[in-house]
Amino acid sequence: MAEAEFLRHLAEALGRPTPPKPAPLPDYRLPPRAVDSLDEAQRLDAFVLAFEAVNGRFFRAHDWDEATGIVRALLDELAIDEGQAAVWTGPELEPLRRAFPDLYSGGEATGIARRELGITWAHAAIAETGTLALMAGPGNGRATSVLPPAHLAIFSKNELVGTMGEVFERLGDQPFRALNFITGPSRTSDIEMDLTIGVHGPAQVIALYLETR
Repeated sequence: MAEAEFLRHLAEALGRPTPPKPAPLPDYRLPPRAVDSLDEAQRLDAFVLAFEAVNGRFFRAHDWDEATGIVRALLDELAIDEGQAAVWTGPELEPLRRAFPDLYSGGEATGIARRELGITWAHAAIAETGTLALMAGPGNGRATSVLPPAHLAIFSKNELVGTMGEVFERLGDQPFRALNFITGPSRTSDIEMDLTIGVHGPAQVIALYLETR
C-alpha cells in the first residue's frame, strides 16, 4: 500500500481530516557567486587574498624541485631537521618523501605530537574563503594537520575550487574517514575577547601551490 493511501485510511479510522497534499518544495538553489565567473588565475588570487587575510602564509612553486627548496627553507626557518616534520604517506607527496627520506611518516598521534611541522596534501583549496580541505584516510591522519605547531598543506591547480559546495560535489558518494576544513591558524577567544593563536591547533598554517605536478 502506498504511503498516501495508508495515511488516508488511518485518518478516516481516527475520524480526522485526510492529510493534505505536501506543498511543493521551493527552489533552494544559490544565486551565482562572484567566484563562479573567475578563471584559474583569478581563483588562485582570490584564495591567496582570503588565506592571507586570516594570517595564512602562501608560497608557490613551479615544480617539485622548487617546492623542495621551499620546504628546506621552512625547515631552516623553524630550526628543525627532517625528522622533526611529520608527513602524510599518500602518493601525492611521494616526491617530497624521496627528497626528504627522514621525514616522520608514522601514523601514531603520540609521535606526530612530538613533531614541529606537519606536512599534508590539500584535497581542495577554496577561493571564496581561503580554506583548505583535507580528507583523512589510511596514512593521511588528521593529527598531522592538528598536533604540530606548524602545518604545511600542498595543493595544485586540480584542487583549486571556488566554493565549499564544489568540494562536496567533487566528493559525491566517495567515502572518507574525516573531512577537515582549515581556514588559517587556530584562533581562540575567551569571554573578554582576548584572541589567542595556536591553542587548539597550529599557530602557523602555510599553503604551497604547485604549478605542475
